[in-house]
Amino acid sequence: MISFLAKPQKFVVKPAPGWLDLAQQEVCTILETPLQKYKFSPEVIISGSSILISNCDYRQALELVLRGTLIHDVELILQSGRVTTRAGWHEFFEKSKILDVWPAEKGLNLHLMVRVTHPVVGSEKEVRDKLKVYLAEAGVHVASVNEDSGSAVRGRVRIESEKNRTQLLMSLAGKPLYMRAYKSVLAGATAPLPEHHAAACFRWAIGKSDRKTEEMLLTGKAPVIVPFAGTGTLGFESVCQLLHYAPSLFRSDYAFKQFLFNPVKTVSTIERRILSGLKKGTPRVIFGEIDPKVCEDLKANISGFEEKTRKFSEDEERVKFYCEQNDFLKDPERLFGSEKMVFFLLNPPYGERLAKKTKSEALYGSLGRVLRQLTQKINLSGMVLCGDEKSWRQFLMEIGTIKHKTRHFTHGGLDVRAVVFSNSQSLKSREP
Repeated sequence: MISFLAKPQKFVVKPAPGWLDLAQQEVCTILETPLQKYKFSPEVIISGSSILISNCDYRQALELVLRGTLIHDVELILQSGRVTTRAGWHEFFEKSKILDVWPAEKGLNLHLMVRVTHPVVGSEKEVRDKLKVYLAEAGVHVASVNEDSGSAVRGRVRIESEKNRTQLLMSLAGKPLYMRAYKSVLAGATAPLPEHHAAACFRWAIGKSDRKTEEMLLTGKAPVIVPFAGTGTLGFESVCQLLHYAPSLFRSDYAFKQFLFNPVKTVSTIERRILSGLKKGTPRVIFGEIDPKVCEDLKANISGFEEKTRKFSEDEERVKFYCEQNDFLKDPERLFGSEKMVFFLLNPPYGERLAKKTKSEALYGSLGRVLRQLTQKINLSGMVLCGDEKSWRQFLMEIGTIKHKTRHFTHGGLDVRAVVFSNSQSLKSREP
């Protein structure tokens, strides 16, 4: 059992789709700035759409779970090898030492995901059933649950079986890492932007701005303005990025805490040092939302976020949130008043959030004209999400000479375009 901690391990990090480059930067930064000493020197490479980390101390991998903001999951590779027959699974499971992970007890909530590309070893259902039987014979009775169900997920196991390689991977997170647990109300949100996508959007957008802009947002001299706010994800994630609020400050229900070899003292040290590394600042976030019911839910989320941050923040007034019921396309100035400089985070309705009778290009055209008109009054920069090519082209046509850059990522099966823009500065990449 102790071998998981005594020997170097291999891990797969799954980033937010479309943000592999930024996630890799974050992973490397976390590994290069460990919060305590570790035995091994990790090696990081890109493997397809994931990040493969080898020669890594298990304890150091926990920092990725506790500190990472652009990550969907961190998986420990329990076993990697070949399975060529249906009878070969028992030996493969034996070598994985999966029975050394959880206490032998009934009612283990486990999400099993199996992908088999060569049926000679069995169908996906057969392989899933074989693992359940193997665990049950050892006294671990599996109560399978959906990944995003309300049940407490004690573990998540994934089997990838291709012609020349089979891997059994175990999630350190359990529930996906974008589930931050800082929101009080999610009801009524249609196709919400996942938190790790929002974090990546803000990090990319602020990375195209100069350091003066980031400093003004951190000190509250310029506000972050979030029209079309929904449940508030973009605004909350901007605060977390500015003040270095790690996800583990809000969430504690990680799967690794249920493992038999969970290094409790190490986890406690990491969590304590995360707290000591928070940045000082007083950012201001102004939310706008046209729907009165959604606006009320958003206010509840603001209260919940403030209550959670109050537990680890020395200054109760560290973050200042404002929420207005507002139709941004008709009355944009209501949100920023006499401000001279603002940073917009815009997530207008698209995909499932867009009413069927509404044409997206018309909405984005109106938004582009509003921003172009505002350049006559204020210095503005920020980011907008476009859910299809027509709305994207219409938006770019309407903003005129405002400087802009675009990149793509995938959300809900859609090819989403993130557009960063500014009327007061050039848009260049800064060193991470």
